[in-house]
Amino acid sequence: PHARAVTAVAISPDGAMFLTGSRDGTARFWDAKTGLPLGPPLRHSGPVTHVAFSSVGNRVATGTALGQVTLWPLPPEK
Repeated sequence: PHARAVTAVAISPDGAMFLTGSRDGTARFWDAKTGLPLGPPLRHSGPVTHVAFSSVGNRVATGTALGQVTLWPLPPEK
């Protein structure tokens, strides 16, 4: 779980997972069926204010309050 408030949520195009961004400076993948985290937190240098899946669902983008934008791969399959 996040240590501070969640500020952004995105659902994957296939509905299998979702991504959250938090004021704690992390983004996390979650399994939509179980609600369990997938992989380690994606660490940032500031609060994560934006999260989005690509239209084909093979990457995500995160944005911070400090203006940092990062592209990330999806977590490995379970």
